[in-house]
Amino acid sequence: MSNRETIAKYIVDQLGEIRYIKSITREPRSIDELASTSYPHVLIETADETRSDYTMDDERTATIEFLINVVVQGKDRDSQRNLIFEAIERKLEEDRTFGGVVFNSGVVEVITREIDSAEPYATGAIVYSATYHYDKSKP
Repeated sequence: MSNRETIAKYIVDQLGEIRYIKSITREPRSIDELASTSYPHVLIETADETRSDYTMDDERTATIEFLINVVVQGKDRDSQRNLIFEAIERKLEEDRTFGGVVFNSGVVEVITREIDSAEPYATGAIVYSATYHYDKSKP
């Protein structure tokens, strides 16, 4: 499994332990396809990655970003969204090295956004960054 995929799986596994989150996916789904019991719903997507040489050999450093998209439904949508954002950040802060897979990680930005017909939904995203080393000579 690639480092990118290992990091993504770690995030999914950790967020799966948050009792407030009812469904997590890596594949986008229309909110119309989700059951009302699926909210709060989280979609985790791999985003941008920057790479640079770490040594003169084949070692490189990469910083990858993930979009942790959140959709809530019902009353007090803003409060629900804030609760989920805080729970996600707290959970991922428990081990910022992801068990030694990365050497640093953290929330870069929190984005609040609304979808076309917002009510009864509210959406937002956390941009989460993880920095790791890899050997460019290995697949």
